[in-house]
Amino acid sequence: MKNNKNSIKLVHLFLVLFGLSLMGAGCKKGDVYKEIPVEYKKCPCDRNTKFIKTVTLQNALLFDAKKTSFSKMKDLSFDGEGSLFISYSTDTTVLYSIHGDMVGIGYLCNFPEEAKEWGISPNGLHIVFSYDEFELCDPKVSVTINTYANLVLTALKKRE
Repeated sequence: MKNNKNSIKLVHLFLVLFGLSLMGAGCKKGDVYKEIPVEYKKCPCDRNTKFIKTVTLQNALLFDAKKTSFSKMKDLSFDGEGSLFISYSTDTTVLYSIHGDMVGIGYLCNFPEEAKEWGISPNGLHIVFSYDEFELCDPKVSVTINTYANLVLTALKKRE
C-alpha cells in the first residue's frame, strides 16, 4: 500500500511539473480564444472524495475520439518529453498525461455538451483550461504506474 501511495504522489508531481512546462509554451501572440461556460459539477460518487489540487493548462490539444486514434493523439501532442491531451467523446472525456511508462488518467466530469458541435479537426483543437482534481470515487488498484483522478473543469477556452 505504501508503494502505491508513493507512486501516486510521484505521478501527481509529474503531472504538476508537466503542466507547468506546458504553461511556458502558452498561447501565441495573435491567437484568439473563446471562453466556454462550464458548470461546476463533481463526478457522481456515493461518498465525499478528497480534493487534490487545482491545475491550469495552456495550449493543450483536444481530440475527438471518433476521428483520431489514441496513438495518433499521443503522436500529435508529443512535445519531445511526453504527451498531454484530452480525448473527447459524448460518453467519456479523459485527460491523458503520458511520460514514458507513467500515465495519468483524469476523467473530466463536466465537459460541455456543446463540444460535439465544434467540428474538432482530426489534428486536434487547441484549448486552455483549468480544473480541480479529486481522488477517484472508486480507486483502482493497479500494479502499473497509472494514476487515476476525477477532474472538474473550472474554466475552458478554445482557439477560434
